[in-house]
Amino acid sequence: MQPHQMLDLLVHTTDELENVIGERIISREQIHAWPLSSVESLTTAAGERFVYKVQREPTVEPEFFARTATRLLPSYTILQRDARQAALLLPFLDLPTLRDKQLDELAFVTQGRTLVEQIGQIGGAVPVYIDVGTVETWRAFAKQTLEMLSALVQAGIFTQIERDDIAGLARWAQSSAVLGAIDTTTQVINGDLKAEHIFCTPDGYQIIDWQRPYRAPGEIDLVSLLDSQQIPARRYVAPALVGLRWFLFLHWVVEAKTNILPQLPFLGDWARLGIDKIQSVAE
Repeated sequence: MQPHQMLDLLVHTTDELENVIGERIISREQIHAWPLSSVESLTTAAGERFVYKVQREPTVEPEFFARTATRLLPSYTILQRDARQAALLLPFLDLPTLRDKQLDELAFVTQGRTLVEQIGQIGGAVPVYIDVGTVETWRAFAKQTLEMLSALVQAGIFTQIERDDIAGLARWAQSSAVLGAIDTTTQVINGDLKAEHIFCTPDGYQIIDWQRPYRAPGEIDLVSLLDSQQIPARRYVAPALVGLRWFLFLHWVVEAKTNILPQLPFLGDWARLGIDKIQSVAE
């Protein structure tokens, strides 16, 4: 393996990838990159196409693929896994996505609910990034998130946020609507479901990007999916569930700023966005 040209990642050399695939690679193109992950498109001399994905912690995607039996996931090969990062080889899905179908709003919501139900049928002891599937685990998670957020505010790092914002979030997190949603609608969720990540096959759907799945209320995925199409989720999803989607987002932001990517300058603005979204449905 060798250092990535731009990112703090190790990637396989072309020779190493050719040894795995068994074909000469004639094209290797970067199609996505950000500080925690790199995704490349590979094309072989025989015309086969693959996706080569390397990701830093935190991720449970290799373990999730290995322990999940569902048609919703594409085939995969785990090329490397250690305490710092993972590398996967996946098929290049040359298929239309749910976004490409150009459904009207009601049809899109119907398809979204079907997908949420299918994801919820993933059973067994599959690994998840965070489990907030019970009121007890939710309370501990919310408390930890707000403590990290408070520390960032007190240190003058997140200047966009006031202490009153944090107090309001604490009240919202313990509201009957939020606790009721946690207690009654929990399942496995993707956690970042987007229309462009859902591919339409002759046999149904395949979904990519499972780095950080959760055990949480299912319609959080529907909120994320509607957001990806700029459809107002409040038209179709209970306010508490919209808020929960944004609280998970807020947790990721404060975790990233505290422990993972403290150098990113825009995370304070992202935290403000998450809080504004929660406040808009908590009023």
